[in-house]
Amino acid sequence: MIESLDVHSLVSETLVERFDDFDADSSDPGTGLAGSLTTEDQRRIPFYALLFLIVALMLRPWDFVPLLASMKPITLMILGMLGLCAISRVRLEFFRTPLSKCLFAFWLILMATSLTSYLKGESLVFSIKYVQMLLLYGFLGTLVCSLASLSALTTTLVGIGGTLGLYAIYSQLTSNLDVGGRVKGLGTGFLGDPNDLSQVLVALLPLAWLIVYHGRQVLLRLLSAASALVMLMGIVITESRGGLLALIGSLAVLFVLTPAATGKKVAIIAFVVLSTVAAIPAETWQRYASISEAAQSDDSAQTRLRLWKTGGRMFVDHMLIGTGVNTFATVYGKHYKESGGVGGNKWYTAHNSLIQIAVEAGILGAITWTLFAFSPLWLLYRARSRVYALQLNDPDEDRVWQHSAVRAWCECMLASMTGLLIGCMFLSRAAEVPIVLFVGVAAAGYLVTNQWSEETEAVLGF
Repeated sequence: MIESLDVHSLVSETLVERFDDFDADSSDPGTGLAGSLTTEDQRRIPFYALLFLIVALMLRPWDFVPLLASMKPITLMILGMLGLCAISRVRLEFFRTPLSKCLFAFWLILMATSLTSYLKGESLVFSIKYVQMLLLYGFLGTLVCSLASLSALTTTLVGIGGTLGLYAIYSQLTSNLDVGGRVKGLGTGFLGDPNDLSQVLVALLPLAWLIVYHGRQVLLRLLSAASALVMLMGIVITESRGGLLALIGSLAVLFVLTPAATGKKVAIIAFVVLSTVAAIPAETWQRYASISEAAQSDDSAQTRLRLWKTGGRMFVDHMLIGTGVNTFATVYGKHYKESGGVGGNKWYTAHNSLIQIAVEAGILGAITWTLFAFSPLWLLYRARSRVYALQLNDPDEDRVWQHSAVRAWCECMLASMTGLLIGCMFLSRAAEVPIVLFVGVAAAGYLVTNQWSEETEAVLGF
């Protein structure tokens, strides 16, 4: 009986029905997040607006057009998103999204610590603006609620990665370098530093890999392959040693989880490594080769180690209430900087997201941030295991492809999160856009993947 069913058609139809007619009072964690009156058509316009918002947040066009910057573009876009959701009758179900309570608790801690902050005004303003990150997370969980929307979001992120990679190459060719002689990141925001740019490129690269090997449109696969190539070149051009370590960690996750034959995986990894080595200029290779001895001979590494050690002392001194968000540099410079030690204001930052938030938000902030940032690894692995257990013995190529593509998305997103989190250990970006964006994508994908698994299990009689 089961063998004669068209599983692909039944699952697709059931998914549409469940997302269109979902009971808003259901407590099933695998269900969609929209209200019972919300249809796929109602979500369509807000979803495309969300894609536009993500592109704008990552590429930051207002950094190049002063008039746009003066208009508070992020605030306007967030308000516009809220307006579109209201007009379309799409309810923002923030607390139905996995890890939303962690993010909300983290925000409350930031607000509370701003009252005792060393810079009360700056910390309070930052904490209030952080509501935008809560809304971004809510938009992702509410609007990315089907395989089609998850696919469109993934494709958009790969396009962003290709654009960032091209910008890094352009900066190198035009000698648009920072004071250290390395390529400048995009604009003046969180991607303005080459290390931040490298971290984001590493996190986006596995998603391009996903489309190259599991995409069904030839043109899209070719464009994704080109994006992957320029992303890899961009990572090399930034000369970020933290980015290189993140890339190695990300590739290791793909190597371990991908069910392809070992020989094929070795060949692919070898091609990537050899291509990367061949593209690395001599001076960049020397910088990368210094990783093993950086702690003994490199000023940059020694400075980071000194800051991490001092950060631990700062955390002990302010364990309960922290120093206030965005105050690490001020507190370090005024109260902890050694005579003749770390120089330059940029070196006052923690250069480690966990140390940064532990110092600024205290032990509760460190716990909630860690749960929020690292839990997607467990969620994605669980979702991947559930999909992997569904061994579809069916000759229909469409069904086989859908099964492998959903599983591969979990694997590639695991690799993305691994690369992002390794990069976070060398950067002070605990409360910036990338961590909220990628965790939000992972959480939304977890819901969609579980929904697909649930419906497939029901059809197959598991």
